[in-house]
Amino acid sequence: MLIYNSTMDTPITNQGIGIHHPKFGKALKEKMDALGIECEVVTGVQGNSGAALVLEFVKRHFGMK
Repeated sequence: MLIYNSTMDTPITNQGIGIHHPKFGKALKEKMDALGIECEVVTGVQGNSGAALVLEFVKRHFGMK
């Protein structure tokens, strides 16, 4: 699971932003999909709102209830 505060339309102004940009996550997801490995990309996450998403993802993959 890849979670980003920024959105796909956030400008890439330097290399550091580029490697941590949702577009990188999108490209990685495409590669993972081709390998049959589940990968989720979530953008525009603010504060701790991604915590519940991560918890559900981990529960799903580790068979936790």
